[in-house]
Amino acid sequence: MSRINPVTHTAPRTKGKYRLLILDGHESHHSTEFELYCRQNNSITLCMPPHSSHKLQPLDVGCFGPLKQAYGRQIEDLMRAHINHVSKLEFLCAFREAFFATMTEKNIRSGFAGAGLVPYDPERMDQLDPDLVQRVNTKVSAVVERYLLDDQDLTPKNTRKAYGPKQAEWMEWCKSRFPEIPPGWPAQYQIGKALPGHLVDEGKLVLFLDEEIASRAPKRGKRRKAETQRLKTEGRQKRRKRESPFSTGAADEIVVGGGPAKDSDSKSEPDLDNMDPDPVSATGTSTLKLQYSTVRLYSSAIINLYAQQKTRGENPAPHPNGLAKKALMRHILRETACRSRNEWADRILNTIKDGYSPAKVPEHTAAAWRFSD
Repeated sequence: MSRINPVTHTAPRTKGKYRLLILDGHESHHSTEFELYCRQNNSITLCMPPHSSHKLQPLDVGCFGPLKQAYGRQIEDLMRAHINHVSKLEFLCAFREAFFATMTEKNIRSGFAGAGLVPYDPERMDQLDPDLVQRVNTKVSAVVERYLLDDQDLTPKNTRKAYGPKQAEWMEWCKSRFPEIPPGWPAQYQIGKALPGHLVDEGKLVLFLDEEIASRAPKRGKRRKAETQRLKTEGRQKRRKRESPFSTGAADEIVVGGGPAKDSDSKSEPDLDNMDPDPVSATGTSTLKLQYSTVRLYSSAIINLYAQQKTRGENPAPHPNGLAKKALMRHILRETACRSRNEWADRILNTIKDGYSPAKVPEHTAAAWRFSD
């Protein structure tokens, strides 16, 4: 058993982490030791239902049946030659003739086609007993769910924490814009139309990122804090300028009969020192947008949801990482780079690392020599 390493033998044709090994379920082929060995090598074992190998296994469909008939004809020829006892020598000669007559490339290809494997044809399963088909589908669904749960358990905690809220937000967004998944899905699937419910396709993903995510202002972070501080500072400067006695404004009114003078044209402005600590959230005038890395994290979370739907057989759409989605991400990357240039600030200014320019090298050198004396 250790001589057959599934990782080594299937590496050139494997996509993903796991391999699928289909067995006929006989106890001589499937043991506890073998199951543990497969799990250690990321191999998923799937046993076919009893009495179904003559329809599901390509050799049984296209090769073993003709081989049995050809061997029977060889034995009939021996009986016509008055050879009634078949010894090992006669058996080997008869089997050799039958084997080379039936194990041909044409029969082998026909076996895979007859089993509905190559080319893929799930309608071949309709020739089986409906109860058997139902049992097969139930087993496939169970083994898929088992390893999907296993994959979620092995996913790093930080990844689950990052993907969870974003996938929940996608669910709520789809619920408010698209109809629910109809019964019998995906039989009603039509190419070019948006998928129902929370199913992921490229068009829905591009719309979600463009309308909901790319234009959204960040809720926290250094950029949001700096913008809040800037707006508060500008508000204080405007208020001081308005309250200054040297400011140019409307002429003072003289009130006859006492009472304070009132400026009928002045408009009251909110006290920024006593208002909401985040004036951006109160006024909704933030000019910031989410960075490219945040939008890409949303995209990765939704594509991960698509992979789960594809594995369960719920989503018939092609992969959403198509031309439109790539063009959107390149556009967001260019906008992020442009904003970064406009919002750039020299964080080293007036710090211990400041001043090491070529023009100041002689000054620092002279200071170092003075300290050394």
